[in-house]
Amino acid sequence: MAKNSVRDYSATNSENTDIQSIDISEGCSPAGINNAIREVMADIKDVSSGTVALETPAADRLDVDNLRLDGNTISSTDTNGDITLDPNGTGEVTVVGTLSATAVTGDGSALTGISTGSVLQVLSTTASGFSTTSTSLVDITGASVAITPSSTSSKILVQTSCMLSNSLSDNWTGLALLRGSTQLNGAVQQRADSGGARGENVMLHFFDSPSTTSETTYKLQLRAANGTARAGLSSGGGSSSGGVENSKVIITVLEIAG
Repeated sequence: MAKNSVRDYSATNSENTDIQSIDISEGCSPAGINNAIREVMADIKDVSSGTVALETPAADRLDVDNLRLDGNTISSTDTNGDITLDPNGTGEVTVVGTLSATAVTGDGSALTGISTGSVLQVLSTTASGFSTTSTSLVDITGASVAITPSSTSSKILVQTSCMLSNSLSDNWTGLALLRGSTQLNGAVQQRADSGGARGENVMLHFFDSPSTTSETTYKLQLRAANGTARAGLSSGGGSSSGGVENSKVIITVLEIAG
């Protein structure tokens, strides 16, 4: 059989008696050896350029530019190098099986196939106690959470919890939930008892439709009708006398697929 390409070469050396019909058998003319070497080089180049394909392109590892395929791992040979999967045009990247990741970035605005009601992200903050004598609503220091919805159709579930009290008996303390500067609920009123010490835990729940993919801040505000309004602070009576022990002001937001 004539050896017209690398694919025709034999693993048994005695069977390789010609290269591109140039005689290299035992006792061949020395005049053809230089041409035979040139033909070997041309055959190897054909494989290198892809003109002739390998029969079994098996390798322990394959490096192409900065991309490395090693076993079941695709990685970049650049330190901190990025890997881009680009199907081009309207093509899709399909993953069969489970996709595991330590981090996923992006605004998610083009995500599809997510069931309505799925929780997309959860953010929460805990603020220390706060007090004010203001009769107008003022921000509770630290009681705010900024969230960036992944879609304009997303809903935001806001949940808050804090202990409210007032330094004066029979006086009101007001708590309000806001998105930015927009109040989402009527001020929640809490009245101190006749001793002026007892308080109560107030929880707010609001299902909001911000209709935006811009960062949105939810926060709590406090006011006093008279005296000192407290959120998450001891009223001074102590637990043994029915007072309010120091607690925290908690605000949690959940993005829900709409």
